[in-house]
Amino acid sequence: MKQALFDLHCDTAYLCCDKGLGMMENGLHVSLEHAPFSRYTQIFALWVGDEYREEAAWMRFLQLYRYYQTRLKPALNDYRREHPGFHACMAVENAAVLGRRLERIDTLRALGAAYVTLVWNHQNAFASSCYDARDEGLSALGRDALRRMNACGLPVDLSHASEKTFWEICERTTGPVLASHSCARALCGHPRNLTDTQFRALCALGGLVGINLYPGFLSFFGHCALARAVDHIEHFLALGGERHIALGSDMDGERMPSDFCSVGDLGKISGEMRRRGFTKTQIHAIMYRNAQRFFENNAKWVMKDVV
Repeated sequence: MKQALFDLHCDTAYLCCDKGLGMMENGLHVSLEHAPFSRYTQIFALWVGDEYREEAAWMRFLQLYRYYQTRLKPALNDYRREHPGFHACMAVENAAVLGRRLERIDTLRALGAAYVTLVWNHQNAFASSCYDARDEGLSALGRDALRRMNACGLPVDLSHASEKTFWEICERTTGPVLASHSCARALCGHPRNLTDTQFRALCALGGLVGINLYPGFLSFFGHCALARAVDHIEHFLALGGERHIALGSDMDGERMPSDFCSVGDLGKISGEMRRRGFTKTQIHAIMYRNAQRFFENNAKWVMKDVV
């Protein structure tokens, strides 16, 4: 039986750009001929690595965005005409793309970004990352950026954020927040994962957490099957997160579990939840409805024209 899927984060777009690929038969995790879902929303993160700074980061973003708009979006729209339950949008991973120019936040909002991940693996002009040896939290410019993002309603993504960055944003934000691709630190003690206290804080703010499928974030052993993702889902459910859990796969950004070949295999997560006694309502919420509700409530442009 066909299922619904809302995935908060894949890195497919940058690989397509760098390799000159399209959205069909591309040999990547997200290749649309392998998407057997009746309703499927995919957020394509336009990732700009830490090697790009200041204006170089903005130029790299523009390169990715133009490729997304001119090469990928037409194919995505063609696919949607044949599969009306499909929808795609883009997000921005690494606020370094702003190049210290805060007016570009309004530009990203106008371009339809679903969210902006404030920092990647190393400190930028706005915030410290979870990998930085010295955690300085938000910079003064980062605090200004947060206010501007709040003012235009652009969701702030806290995946990759350091502890101080995370808590300062939670204390200061007046707008929507999420962790688009993170797991439970209680089950895998990686700094990219969320503590129980952090997860509860995101829930209290009406936020959303997308479960990342990279085995290094799911398991201490660094390898696992997709069923391990359901362990993280169950852990967050026990913390009261039934309306705040989604999927943020990180497809095409990281190595995936051993029983994953393509996007269609994400249906195995639904199957594992059924096997463990999840209700249909719970499964639909985690696979689709929680993410849909978050954007309907906080960033309606993301869900524009979604059936």
